[in-house]
Amino acid sequence: MLRERRRRQLATCGNPAIESFMGGLPSDATLTFADSARTRGDPVEVITVPGLGHHDVRSPRSETGQAASEAVVRLLRPR
Repeated sequence: MLRERRRRQLATCGNPAIESFMGGLPSDATLTFADSARTRGDPVEVITVPGLGHHDVRSPRSETGQAASEAVVRLLRPR
């Protein structure tokens, strides 16, 4: 999703907003962010679903939306 957003933002406005926000390209920064959160004791799960669209993660019927919903439920369960 972020790779597609980055491609679109560079094509339309040329502003590297995602890189500024994440501190690098999504492919580089996502795992760094996750590792940093784990180091601080936060529960982290990185889910990669190839070929997703920008809004798929918000659609509970899409493969990505289902994966995101399931991850949220797992992470919210008491330990």
